[in-house]
This record gives sequence, C-alpha cells and structure tokens, in this order.
Amino acid sequence: FVISADGYIITNHHVAAGGNSTMVKFTDGTQRIAEIVVIDDEFDLALLKVKTNSPMSYVQLAMADNPPDGSDIVIMGYPAPGRFGYTVKTTKGVVTSGNNGASGGYDVTVDAKANPGNSGGPIYNNSGHVVAVLSAGTTLTDGIINSYSLAVSAGRLRRFLNKNNITVTPGDELETPLTTQQISERNRMAT
Repeated sequence: FVISADGYIITNHHVAAGGNSTMVKFTDGTQRIAEIVVIDDEFDLALLKVKTNSPMSYVQLAMADNPPDGSDIVIMGYPAPGRFGYTVKTTKGVVTSGNNGASGGYDVTVDAKANPGNSGGPIYNNSGHVVAVLSAGTTLTDGIINSYSLAVSAGRLRRFLNKNNITVTPGDELETPLTTQQISERNRMAT
C-alpha cells in the first residue's frame, strides 16, 4: 500500500525479498517498477519506492501505535490471486489483541481471515487509517486455514520508517466512523 504522495510503498519482507526491484500493479491496472529501498527482517517489513510524475493516492497511519482490543477493522488485499481474480478484496474483522506482547515480529492479532496474497496489505481502523500491516495467517496442523491473522502494528511500522528517515503524518481520527464500504472506496487506489 502507498504511504506517501511521492510513491513510497509498504509491504512485507517475505513479499519483496529476492531482488533489488519488483513490479507493482495498481488498482487502475497500471504497472510500475518499484525499487526496494530497505527490508527489515525483525518486523517482516519492506519499503519500496516507485517513480511518479504526479502525486499518488496514499493512506495515512493511525495516531495510536496499537489498535484497541475489540475494535473493528477492515483488511484490503489480494487473497489467493488467480483463484479469486486479481482485484482488491475487502474483509471486515475485529482486533482480538492490539498488543499481544510479542517482542519481535507480529504484535497484532485479528479475527479476519488471511490467505496467501493478503500479505503486506493494510489493516484499517474505522477512520480509514492503517493500524497494522497484515503479515501472516494462522493455520491448523491439518493445513486448514484458521480464522486468525497476525500483523505488525502501526507503531512498529512508524519506528521502521523513522529509522529509515521517512516521516509520515498520522491521520486524524474521525468523529463519525466510516462504513466498510466507505473505507474500501476511499482507500482502494492506494492499496
């Protein structure tokens, strides 16, 4: 997902690893080469950059470092590409643990289902701001995908960006929550 008008993009390390650049396809069908700026193994994050001649649609991080337990969230991404098409999908869920105490890696747990292809997608709060980066789904021992997903909090993402001299302004929380449909429509171009 795009986090700045000048083309910085966040995804997971395990999505972007393996080269110096990667192809990024946007919701409108355009494709661009993205340079891999930095990869962080500890938090499974990657910072990419695409060249742009005009400001890009982007999303903002939430003000809080961790989402509150029990808060509603919206995940946007591309689960099971090919099987479900190549368009962004929207899933609604709840934060089951906004700070699960993990010292490294994933510190947010949500009940929304994640599948291969969701990795690196944004998790939005009801103001449409990023509260976490979806990183992994949990699976049962028999291989059936379970209903929990693990993520990296906005606080850890913010520390990763600051460490790499990227500053983003958090979004203001809205007095009236957005609906899932509004969040999806508003953030689709930046996802």
